[in-house]
This record gives sequence, structure tokens and C-alpha cells, in this order.
Amino acid sequence: MKTLKISIDCGETTCASTPGVFCKFFGTRKFGSVSLCNLFTNPNPGYKESESSMPLEDKNGWVQRCKQCLEAEEVSC
Repeated sequence: MKTLKISIDCGETTCASTPGVFCKFFGTRKFGSVSLCNLFTNPNPGYKESESSMPLEDKNGWVQRCKQCLEAEEVSC
């Protein structure tokens, strides 16, 4: 097994570091109405390959990072 370190620009719990500045793995579908994480995959992707990206939730107008993203984060000391 190999371990990769990938740097992303994001907020504490959000995909945007500031309004309009999103992680490079952030994406959308359905004309921007569905937010997606293109780094982590959906464990239940459905029948279309385009649905394999992890859907993201919105909270108070901010797109939230997925659980896998939050868990994979390394804390700097």
C-alpha cells in the first residue's frame, strides 16, 4: 500500500477557503445544482459513471467537505 499527500485549498469544514475560491477537486453537475467532490468517490454510485463522485451537502450557503475528506486531513503541529 502506498500513501499520497495531496494539498488542497479549503476551509475548516467547507470546500471553499474564501467565497468563490474552491478546492481543485470541487465540481458540479446538473448545471451547478449538485456539488461534488471529485477526489473521493460515492460508495453507492448508481448506474452512471458520472455519479461516482461524492455528492456534497450545503450548510448556510457553504458547501461542506465530505466525511472522507475531513478524516483524511493531516493536522500540522
